[in-house]
Amino acid sequence: MDVLLFIAGAYVVWMALVGYAFGQLIYGNFSLVDTATCISALLTVLSAVACRGTPHCRKVVAILCAISLGCVALGAEEYYRLYDSPGNDYAWDIRVPFILCLIVVGAAGVFIQSDHRPNTSLERTRGG
Repeated sequence: MDVLLFIAGAYVVWMALVGYAFGQLIYGNFSLVDTATCISALLTVLSAVACRGTPHCRKVVAILCAISLGCVALGAEEYYRLYDSPGNDYAWDIRVPFILCLIVVGAAGVFIQSDHRPNTSLERTRGG
């Protein structure tokens, strides 16, 4: 499970930085929706890693993941409303894995319990 979460988190970070942040620089257009997608996706991964297994952070991870998914949907709506052309598919072949990996990271941040259990056994602490 940790390998899957690492791969999903790495893909989200890669796509947020390369696809959404640097893509704006390469193509020379600024999009508020893509910037919000990038920032919220990076914050989702960072909060899921930082808050792993702590119950009070689960809402933060869920909210950030929902914001990021909503920004992807707004970006698609904006694209098809303003820039649609025949045969252009808005690069869904890289956005669908981004969405799925974001859902995996968000769900892991919300539902995975911490494996740490404090040592409460007196037998282990006795020296004899």
